[in-house]
Amino acid sequence: MLYPTELMSNAVAHLYARIIKFMIQAMKWYKQGKLVHTFSAIAKPWTLDFKDNVEDIAAQSRYIDELSGTASKAELRDTHLDLLQTRAEVREVRLEIRSLADIVNARVNQLLRTRLGKFKIYCKFRTKLHLATEALESQVRLNVNSEREAISSNQLSQIAALPVFVSLPSSQDTLDYCSSMQRRKRGSRDRSRLQISRLELWATCPQSSLLILDHSNGRPSKDLFMDLVQLLNASGKPLIWVLRFADYWDTELSLASVLRMLVIQALQLNPSPLTRTSNPLTSIHFETAVSDMDWLHLLNQSLSTVPQIFIAIDTALIAAATGNSTYRASRWLQILLETVKATSVKLFVESNAVDLDYISRSWEEGTWSRVSAVAISEKRGTPRRRKARHSHRGHIGTSHR
Repeated sequence: MLYPTELMSNAVAHLYARIIKFMIQAMKWYKQGKLVHTFSAIAKPWTLDFKDNVEDIAAQSRYIDELSGTASKAELRDTHLDLLQTRAEVREVRLEIRSLADIVNARVNQLLRTRLGKFKIYCKFRTKLHLATEALESQVRLNVNSEREAISSNQLSQIAALPVFVSLPSSQDTLDYCSSMQRRKRGSRDRSRLQISRLELWATCPQSSLLILDHSNGRPSKDLFMDLVQLLNASGKPLIWVLRFADYWDTELSLASVLRMLVIQALQLNPSPLTRTSNPLTSIHFETAVSDMDWLHLLNQSLSTVPQIFIAIDTALIAAATGNSTYRASRWLQILLETVKATSVKLFVESNAVDLDYISRSWEEGTWSRVSAVAISEKRGTPRRRKARHSHRGHIGTSHR
């Protein structure tokens, strides 16, 4: 019931009573036979028998509707009064909020004014603290780097003083020796030009590979080899080398000694593997290395933090270390490229240092390439040399005849 008032309850009860009365009368009429229905239709028509009840039900329904309308209007009036009261309360709350906001703003402004000076002092202090912290961190980094460099230098000196390295020639001495020999002999040789585009393609490829140098006529050239060594060294590229030195033929050379030359140069070039936090290289690693594979693994670890390395190996030394076996030299170079995986290795040798047939048959494509230099001029001899050369040719011709 929408409006459960006492008046509404009585009105609904009267309506239900009239409906029930009508239903009872209708059931009685329905249970009578057809003959009685025919007779009652004439004797007692609907107007006399049912009309009063139906009109009473309709009148009671209208009365209930009127009561509902009255109750709805009363409820609407109460709602309107409540709304007016709520609006009044909202206005009062707004006034209170405004007064509180004014009080809060006044307190905040007062607080800001009193704290602004302290805040400025704090900001200045924070700036000075930040600058001091940065300066301290920078100084600490410099100290750590300098200490690390000092430790690396000390460890490198201790490693270089080991018996396995003491007997080896200095890398700078070997470079100076070969450069001097090149300048001395170059006057009687053909001057050649390296194919720069082929060299750039080889040097920029990230894959480890071997470069074989020779003349366009297929002959090996020591000058081309040294030209490339000096070019890479002058350009600041990471380069290590194994070059011949004075009286090298009187020295007992092996592949292990060749690897030791490369290892000590790699550490001189980049000593960071000596001071890294995990598994640093120590003197014990070098004292206990025996086989070629031990030194290859040490070379791999020594080059672990270098993104790319160029390695030059002199024909004379690798020939002495392999008993003049180009097959053995080619196989060793292949194992070196397969073992040193920590960086991109760029090896280069002269063509007479390797077995070209074995390399072309057994090496994978892309792991080696061959560059031939182009002759550009021939230096003429002095008049005395030309005269001696003509005299020598005439002597040969006379003897032949």
